[in-house]
Amino acid sequence: MNAETDKLIAAARTIAMTDPVPSAPGWSVADLVWHLTRVQKFWATIVAERLMSPKDYQEPSRPDDGSLLDGLDAAKSSLVAILSDTEPDLPCYTWSEEQNAGFVMRRQAHEALIHRADTELAAGIDPVVASRLAVDGIDEILSIMIGAVPPWATFTDSGRTIGIDAGQQRWDLLVGRMTGSSPNSGSDYDMDVAVVVDEVPQPDAVISGTPGKLDLWLWGRAPGEAIDVAGEPALADLLRSIAVEATQ
Repeated sequence: MNAETDKLIAAARTIAMTDPVPSAPGWSVADLVWHLTRVQKFWATIVAERLMSPKDYQEPSRPDDGSLLDGLDAAKSSLVAILSDTEPDLPCYTWSEEQNAGFVMRRQAHEALIHRADTELAAGIDPVVASRLAVDGIDEILSIMIGAVPPWATFTDSGRTIGIDAGQQRWDLLVGRMTGSSPNSGSDYDMDVAVVVDEVPQPDAVISGTPGKLDLWLWGRAPGEAIDVAGEPALADLLRSIAVEATQ
């Protein structure tokens, strides 16, 4: 998270804060920087104060654009210091079933990575992601974002399968429909999902590429040309649409 945020700041210093971010339509560079600052401040407070609910959290006020990058650097340093001094199993609020600081540590590394990619794309730089971080990023989005079916929901199997091949690691997914009502929010869900399953001998589609390109593609930060699809191309399109809905 520390290194990814530093790269974001470095890229942002090469362009104007008013420049648009193509991979985040409607956002300027300033909007993106402030978003990550707010996110890092929020999780620093959650972990430092061991909060099990965000309801009493007070949102910070947005500074002028000229102060945003220094503000992000300060927010990053604070969150890094807090997480470095915290055991991963410390209980705290998260939006996941996993309610501990370890979830925050992992999620914030990838939050910073994806927004670093956004900033570099805005600056005309082709983002490069370290393979180890990218493999964990693929695992996170597939296991937690796209394929997490909560206990209160029902998963209906469609029989369609997708393989994700990053070379050094592979995931197999079963596509289906998730329905149910959240007991926490009261929201009703009826949506496509793709859950990670044990190895499938012959998936209906196999999506392959380098770990970095696959991670960025799943997050909509790399084009379809960055990956290869064998089998049914429509399943790759479906997986991307599932990812879009799951990462809103």
